[in-house]
Amino acid sequence: MLSAFLNLPTSQKAKALEIGLLLYYYKIYLSAFPFSKVLTMVGRLQNSLDKVRKPSLSRETVYTLVDRISKRLPGCDNCMIRSLTALRLSGGYEKPPIFKIGVRISKNKEIIDNEQENSFSAHAWLETKQGKVVFEETPDLSKYRVLESLAN
Repeated sequence: MLSAFLNLPTSQKAKALEIGLLLYYYKIYLSAFPFSKVLTMVGRLQNSLDKVRKPSLSRETVYTLVDRISKRLPGCDNCMIRSLTALRLSGGYEKPPIFKIGVRISKNKEIIDNEQENSFSAHAWLETKQGKVVFEETPDLSKYRVLESLAN
């Protein structure tokens, strides 16, 4: 992991450190507070994005760094943690994304006591106001029902 960090261009090293700290910050935040408080925090974060100065790296570079770094830090490879981090770093760009959370309930194929069990899954992602996913794309996203959309 250290060699990967050292091989980054100088312009990306500071951003990589910031991303690592934010990933752990959101990991702890999600563990320490109830979901309603998390949603309140996301709403405040979403509304403050236009007050941030323009970053030196492109949004795509930042999202790639978030994805790569989260996979190397224990406990941070989670769509909610990654999406919150990417959202926080989206300030200053021309059109900030919208944070989305969706849930999916599906029938398991396994039958227990003559009844099918339901399974529950959730996913968090970022998309534009036009509905284009810009972070945390997944092939079956259309199967998720959006719970919360926090737009400006």
